[in-house]
Amino acid sequence: MTVLLCIVLSGLAFIDVVRSSSCSDSLNKIPYQIRLKETETGLQFNISNNSSDSWSLEVKQINGRTLQTRKKDYVRTFFNLTANNETNVLSFNVVKELDLEGFLKYIQIQISSIQLNFKCGVYDEREIAVLVGAVNEFAPYFKDRPYTYAMTEDKTNGTTIFTVPDHVVDKDVLRNGGFNYYIEQYKVQPSVDGRDYFQIKFSSSGLVTLKNSIDFDDLYRRGKPTYFMLNLTAEDTTNLKSWTTLNVSIIDVDDQKPMFSMCVPPCQKAQYRTNTQVGYRGVLGIKPMEVFAKDPDTFNNSIVYTLEPVPYQYASAFSIDSRTGEITQNLNVLDAGVLIIKATEDSAKQLFDDATLLVTLGNGTSVTPPPVGKSVNDDTGNLKLVIIILAVVSLLIIIVIIIVFVVYHKKVAKAVRPADDGKEGSADISHSQNWQAMNSGSKTELLASDMLNPALMATPDGRGNTLLPLTKDSATGTGKKRSRRRNRNKEPEIFDGTREYEGKLDMEFFTDANTKSKIKQSTRSRDTKTDPKYWITIPNDDE
Repeated sequence: MTVLLCIVLSGLAFIDVVRSSSCSDSLNKIPYQIRLKETETGLQFNISNNSSDSWSLEVKQINGRTLQTRKKDYVRTFFNLTANNETNVLSFNVVKELDLEGFLKYIQIQISSIQLNFKCGVYDEREIAVLVGAVNEFAPYFKDRPYTYAMTEDKTNGTTIFTVPDHVVDKDVLRNGGFNYYIEQYKVQPSVDGRDYFQIKFSSSGLVTLKNSIDFDDLYRRGKPTYFMLNLTAEDTTNLKSWTTLNVSIIDVDDQKPMFSMCVPPCQKAQYRTNTQVGYRGVLGIKPMEVFAKDPDTFNNSIVYTLEPVPYQYASAFSIDSRTGEITQNLNVLDAGVLIIKATEDSAKQLFDDATLLVTLGNGTSVTPPPVGKSVNDDTGNLKLVIIILAVVSLLIIIVIIIVFVVYHKKVAKAVRPADDGKEGSADISHSQNWQAMNSGSKTELLASDMLNPALMATPDGRGNTLLPLTKDSATGTGKKRSRRRNRNKEPEIFDGTREYEGKLDMEFFTDANTKSKIKQSTRSRDTKTDPKYWITIPNDDE
């Protein structure tokens, strides 16, 4: 029995020895190191294998460090170990790219090497190192692009305005060398290409510097854009490139002092002149033009004018309007002199320039001030306008008054004009003396009475103790008939006792009983027959 047990144990030991010898042969065929690019996949080796051998693969370390099981299990998914019992071949494959950027993202490790442990059977094993090489997969990348930068026009040549490397990243984990930076042509709008003003002097530095100074005011006057576009380029060692733009806008600064309008470059100092009198008071006339200064900066500031108190006694006789520049003489000036006019910008920098004013006395020049107490710039235009308006208004008032007067006069004339006498009765003679004179028939009494009194014979109304007015035809007894149209267009002449007419009174008309005259009361009446009630019969003295 004992002998049988020994035989069995010896057989098992022989089998283990045989198996161990087989695993050792297979493990010896596995290389100690494998170099891979992070983008490589596929079969790495094939070795002969005993179909009875049992194989396993595990991740021992990453970059020489033992990691958590979770992270090791994640890395293990990139490899595959397969034993084919039919062909007795053991195969090792990389089934996924060993993407370094992916490892950095998911397990936060920048992998360079992986230690793998191959195990055959129970006791035999072998560790190998898989070295992962970086591949330049990605071009440089501009973060937060595009870019803008505002710079003032007073920057000097060589000034750095932008550092490109601060804005460039590479998605590759292990970058093979640095980047080079360039400014290339801006083809979208060539007129704003900024290569004439900016440069990257050293490509490896990536510093954008000012090559030529920029004058904002000059660009503005010429109608040019006040900004420039730079086409920035970043390139890695494998010639992978990336582009973006940098918009550089130019800002105007207060960098120019005021300039007097009469002083055109190359004029160095503006010089004015004036002529005055000793006792003159008022604004001075300035030649060759009025005092005026302007800030030549595009977005200019207002100007404040002052007179420099040098010499004080002479300058104190004058004053200047701080906004308009008008110079006024306030005191007597006994001799000629020079005033200094200062024009200062109303700004933080208060840049300024000055000009001289030569003051002479007398009429030796054409620059003569206005009469004493008058200003050169007295604006008489408003006074003339007021006078013209008043004259027109007065003329209109006079015309209205004349029209009202004429209308009123016509109304009054119509009111006092006698009515058609043909419709009125005979004269109303109420005075008793007049009736007695008529009844007596005495010529002497009739003349003595009021009946023949010219002052009482004709009044506009013909009422009371007066006679109705007589027309020219009835007075002369002609009895001529006028046309209706003429009578309609022209009023008949009225003998109302207030007008004088040529000729003498025919007394026989009143004394001759045989001759009877007709007095027609209305020339408008169509009836040519005379109504007896309109007759006046004067008795003869003989009767």
